[in-house]
Amino acid sequence: MKTITLITLFMGALAFITNAYAVSANLGVTTEYYWRGASQADGVSVSGGFDYEGEGFYAGIWTANLGASGGVETDYYVGTDISGFDVGYIVYEYSAGAGGDFDEYYVGYSISGL
Repeated sequence: MKTITLITLFMGALAFITNAYAVSANLGVTTEYYWRGASQADGVSVSGGFDYEGEGFYAGIWTANLGASGGVETDYYVGTDISGFDVGYIVYEYSAGAGGDFDEYYVGYSISGL
């Protein structure tokens, strides 16, 4: 249900977008996929995603295979800049048998010139 809600929010936001936007894609191949210090794939992992950046917000999807286990991780995220702070929401979904789905909010701040 969270996936459908997030996709609906993303598509609804696209309806209000002006001409100031960018769409990008990424693709990666790694010999080992680590996340927060824990191995996520036994062996080679292929990942890829699409990102949208509009006026005042961004959204995207990223997915990776989990190696020999045959599982797949798919992440959906949206965020915005509020007075220099990157504020967002991300959903982590795993295919059946690969692990438990979860979501989190995040806040980040960058300091340039150091």
